[in-house]
Amino acid sequence: MRSTKKGTKRSDGAVLTAILMVGMTVACGGPENAESTGPLAQPPITPTGPDVRIGTLDDPAYAFRAVRLLREGPNGLLYSMHNGEAMLRRWTADGAPSGQIGREGEGPGEFRRPSNYGFFGDSLWVFDLSGFRVIYLDLEGNLLGTSTARVERSGENRSPVGPTRPFRDGTYLARGVANPRLVASGEMTETEVLWVDGTGEELARLDPIPHRPTDIVPLANPAGGVPFAPQLVTDAPLLEAEESAVVRVDRLSWDGTGEAEAVVRRQAPSGDTIALFRLAYDPIALDEDLFEELVDERVGGMWEMMQQFRPDLTRESFERQYREALYRPDFLPPVESLVVAGDGSTWLLATDGGGSPPTWWVLGPDMSPLGRVETPEGFDLKAVHEDRLWGVEMDELGVNYIVRYRYQPFTR
Repeated sequence: MRSTKKGTKRSDGAVLTAILMVGMTVACGGPENAESTGPLAQPPITPTGPDVRIGTLDDPAYAFRAVRLLREGPNGLLYSMHNGEAMLRRWTADGAPSGQIGREGEGPGEFRRPSNYGFFGDSLWVFDLSGFRVIYLDLEGNLLGTSTARVERSGENRSPVGPTRPFRDGTYLARGVANPRLVASGEMTETEVLWVDGTGEELARLDPIPHRPTDIVPLANPAGGVPFAPQLVTDAPLLEAEESAVVRVDRLSWDGTGEAEAVVRRQAPSGDTIALFRLAYDPIALDEDLFEELVDERVGGMWEMMQQFRPDLTRESFERQYREALYRPDFLPPVESLVVAGDGSTWLLATDGGGSPPTWWVLGPDMSPLGRVETPEGFDLKAVHEDRLWGVEMDELGVNYIVRYRYQPFTR
């Protein structure tokens, strides 16, 4: 995570920045099949552009809220989902508005809390957290059908589990919902990841998502309704599902013992490992000066909100409590974020030192190393399709723009 000054904000899931020295080993298709990581040691490719820039402060046709997701459809249009908007927007290849899909509501083709979307052939699916509904539409937005799946769970401290996306065969990936209070207290140590059928019945279990009290910063008085905040440094696993598989990155900060490594794996919904990538790296110590700078920014940004919850709380006592709850690992995890490209390749954003452009390690669908891509500073990569990199940039006024860069894909 970088300083947020001058429009260089990264996604909230990013970790603190650090220079990473590349020294890696790879296992492709299984831990015994190790090979050289030469492609990842080569100079990175630099994209050209941007050749498309969507957004404006003045024209309502181009005005939108913060971008949640970007996906290219099979018709060549770009589909975007935005925080707080119960619809999808469509854009032509050159960035012109091409209509909207859906609106707020619970009727046919309407959304309440859309959180994910994708494509099965020439159909569009949208996952709505409200009621765990999947709405299927054609590429113009006409309703094709709706399905709903619920997963029943009971027992003390069992996390509620809900589907998060469908697979083409009518099954779903389902995940548990972590309770921040129980995580912070140490009472909840993991949440489930399941493969379920259309009725919510469990078909298989994938590795659960572990939780530690250091994942959460409790703010003042949780019992009184005061929220929890994310940590400045986070090393929880990253998980992203594609059409027929799940990609997971385990990236715990090195604790000073054993080998420092992250593990990236592509799994079938059944939990079977399809391919695996082992990343051994040189651990980098936490930059205390940068950490303190980010703490100051975060405290300043949250203080006004905290006064609404606790008018009796002084800034000094709030800052002291906040600092005491912060996770300060001695070393940083190697990977900030994960993007799965349209062709099934895996893009891993390496931690960096704040003075160099963001660098992505790119792995093929079989987890073989392909090379590195260096993206512009301030560019938040959201999607990769063939030679096109779609993401978001922010200007000094805080206005979001959808932008497209181009790069030369790696040969395999």
